[in-house]
Amino acid sequence: MKTLKDKKVIDRIFREGKKIQISSVYAKFIEGNSEVLISVPIKKFKRAVDRNKIKRMLRELVRTKTNKNISIALVYNSDKLEDFNKVRNDVDKIFNKLTTFSDIWNIKLT
Repeated sequence: MKTLKDKKVIDRIFREGKKIQISSVYAKFIEGNSEVLISVPIKKFKRAVDRNKIKRMLRELVRTKTNKNISIALVYNSDKLEDFNKVRNDVDKIFNKLTTFSDIWNIKLT
């Protein structure tokens, strides 16, 4: 998946996108070009080192997933730095729900 950089698409995701929330991560997504945006709030993690570590972790977890025909924004919303396995389980649950919901919302996942 490519990095999502288009401001119009990002605004559209947060305005119109469907939301899936699992404990430490939530995702908003729309049908799109297989792009991903990863966000870690500066209010919850003041140190850039911690934010970058979480972003690298999420990027690696998304990279291992198959390419989907969606634009997705993943936001880490826990107050503390979780271990890799916990975050991996949360991201796996999000992508499992995403495939389930894609049938309901008629989104083609390829």
